[in-house]
Amino acid sequence: MESGLQYHGTTACRGGNEPLDFGGIWVNQFGSTLELCVTGNAVTGRFESAVGDENQTVWVGLCGRVLNDLITFNVAYERYHTVISWTGRLSSDGGKPIINALWLHVSDTSDDQQRAGPWSSTRIGADVFRRA
Repeated sequence: MESGLQYHGTTACRGGNEPLDFGGIWVNQFGSTLELCVTGNAVTGRFESAVGDENQTVWVGLCGRVLNDLITFNVAYERYHTVISWTGRLSSDGGKPIINALWLHVSDTSDDQQRAGPWSSTRIGADVFRRA
């Protein structure tokens, strides 16, 4: 999958000699695609969800930060009036890199809905991203 992005690893190191590299293309357990470009500690890229898009491909831009083996990034689906934030850690599974992340998905709701249940617009979950 060619995106035109240039990928760069972080400047942080694991064990003092192995660079951590969040940059590249990742796919989660549902088939959603994450493209990350890391420059210093800044994360940019794009995300395409494999769920909830009515069988349409909808790429959205993302931004975030890395700190050693930690990452956080966010997307905003203006079309759906919703935002999603992931926070996770780079680790490995069978020697292959993975990102284990928790997410918060918040949708815009009416004031009446918010008064009835302030957290009714928030969903929480987890993703495991693997290199494509």
